[in-house]
Amino acid sequence: MAGFAINANAIKNELNLSEKATDQAMNENPKTDDTELDIYQQNIIDSVSSSLVDSRHAALEELNRLDSNRRNIEKDIEGFSLNQILETAKNKIIRLRAEWREILDTAKQEEGAVLRNYRYFIYQNKLKREACYPDSAVLHWAIIILAVLLESVVNSFFFANASDLGLLGGLFQALFISISNIGSALLMGIYVLPYKNHVDIRKQFRAKIATASYIFFVFLFNLGAAHYRTLLEDDPLNAKVNTIPHLIQDPLGINFEAWNLLIIGMLFVIVALLKGYKSDDVYPGFGDMHRNLKNASNHRGKRIEAMKSINRTIDEYSRQAVSSAQNARQKIKNYKDSIFQAEEVVSMFAKELESAENVCNNALWEYRSANMRVRSSKPPTYFSKKHSLSEYLLEADLSEEKSNCNKIEALFNEIQNNEEQNLQDGLRAINEKALEDITEFFGKAT
Repeated sequence: MAGFAINANAIKNELNLSEKATDQAMNENPKTDDTELDIYQQNIIDSVSSSLVDSRHAALEELNRLDSNRRNIEKDIEGFSLNQILETAKNKIIRLRAEWREILDTAKQEEGAVLRNYRYFIYQNKLKREACYPDSAVLHWAIIILAVLLESVVNSFFFANASDLGLLGGLFQALFISISNIGSALLMGIYVLPYKNHVDIRKQFRAKIATASYIFFVFLFNLGAAHYRTLLEDDPLNAKVNTIPHLIQDPLGINFEAWNLLIIGMLFVIVALLKGYKSDDVYPGFGDMHRNLKNASNHRGKRIEAMKSINRTIDEYSRQAVSSAQNARQKIKNYKDSIFQAEEVVSMFAKELESAENVCNNALWEYRSANMRVRSSKPPTYFSKKHSLSEYLLEADLSEEKSNCNKIEALFNEIQNNEEQNLQDGLRAINEKALEDITEFFGKAT
């Protein structure tokens, strides 16, 4: 809508005005006393008007769109209220409190059951101390893995000199012995050795017999490995076959490297056995009972989580209120902008109408000038008059809209002033009541 789409020269060329004006003048047309435009002048007006009508239609559509937007904004502002946010927040907090109360009640009941079982376990097993075990198993298992690797590396050097595969072959043999030693020692230390502390004498006896038997057999295993190491030097091809007979015939008939292998193997067995024994409380089952109690007692830590959840909900609705007010202010601004835009549309179309009139009158003047140069009679009196396109003029009275804008802005400010403080007070009261209920719950739970 920045400028009119056609000009006088375009109309002149399109309608062949000079020729038509000359032809008319040869017949002394239009007549001196004519008051109506002839068909060729009317064609000029129709051509300009056709283009102007399209522009006017586009301007009217834009004005209608802006008007529709203003009507929608008026409805939105009239329906603006912060009280609904407060009611929604109340309902949300009520649901949240019910959910947390159910969770905490269940946790409290579970803790009670676990605590009874824990106390009964202490009473039944005559324990007079708290459970003692590592806080983290990461360091424990890291030491175990390091022990396996260390024993494997050390043993591999003993087997490497007597193996056809050298260090690599020795490493595989050493790794097998290390895993067997440390793995079996861990299992004994974790699942068998703690029963030597059991209140039941029979379980104590069985644990001690099993541990002694294990140490005897693991010593035989490592002694056999030492004999195998010795035979690898003397008769490597038959070492596997002759290991057991050699062990039976001469139990202590091993060389210096084999003695080192035996001693290192038994040292790692003892270390792994003790690590397994100390991996949990030394009384069987006491560590598990204590961990179950700690896990059940963690529901008290949910107090903070519950409070944070409620605070997050309150903050969420506070932000929602701020956002709602900001949106309303933006809509009021959009309303003002819409009025300004409507005035701009009317102003721009008025300029386009003026431009269209100039184009139309310039084309008419071209036609009339050509006609007057040829004719001998006087031209009609209207030849000296300009044509007006005022019937296409757009008028937009926006005084009512401006008044409405002031009203809805005042209404919004009034609602915000009255309800904003009520909302904040209401949210604060809801928050305090919810936190008070949680505190009372834990007070009763204690």
